[in-house]
Amino acid sequence: VDGSGDFNVQEFRAGMLSIGLTFTDEVIDALMQEMDKDGDGEVDAAEFVAKMDKFTHEINSSASSILGALVTYMDASGKTVASIFAANDEDKSGLLNLAEFHNALLAIGIQQCEQQARNVMKELDMDNDGDMSIAELTACLSTYRRKRRAFASKVLSDIFDFIKKTNASATRIFSRVDSDGSGDLDVLEFQEALGRMGQELTPDQVH
Repeated sequence: VDGSGDFNVQEFRAGMLSIGLTFTDEVIDALMQEMDKDGDGEVDAAEFVAKMDKFTHEINSSASSILGALVTYMDASGKTVASIFAANDEDKSGLLNLAEFHNALLAIGIQQCEQQARNVMKELDMDNDGDMSIAELTACLSTYRRKRRAFASKVLSDIFDFIKKTNASATRIFSRVDSDGSGDLDVLEFQEALGRMGQELTPDQVH
């Protein structure tokens, strides 16, 4: 904000608000401590870029993130696990090896380097044989969907408890967070609504 090339906690909070992200002071402080490696109370460009690069690598290497992207792709395209396997099982073994798994991810728009794909495959390869079977991927996707439904159910339950405690109607809450008056909530508006109710979620979790 002040053009110094660094940002302090106040500037960081203001910056997050400017892009529609609302966090509690505790979360802001934790984020600052995580990024401020030299402990001077400010985060410079190098610290911020280094943290974002590390975070991006961790997210892209996360099996949960890959499963989420795969579910989104399958829901949008109507593709099945079997059809994805059939399109990428080049040696017709009924299994995907690392190269085939990596190519499958790239083919559906999930950008991964080979090492990231290897890390994800290691997490999903339940029998540790170095290959991915249809049964393994199906089981992992089923577990992911079940956990996502359970998480969504808990968040909805917390929203209902908030409405009961505050005597605020769902309609009133909706109108207060529908900042553009469109009659719909986008991801950032819904995230803000959850934040006001004490639910600090990332945009990916909101999805």
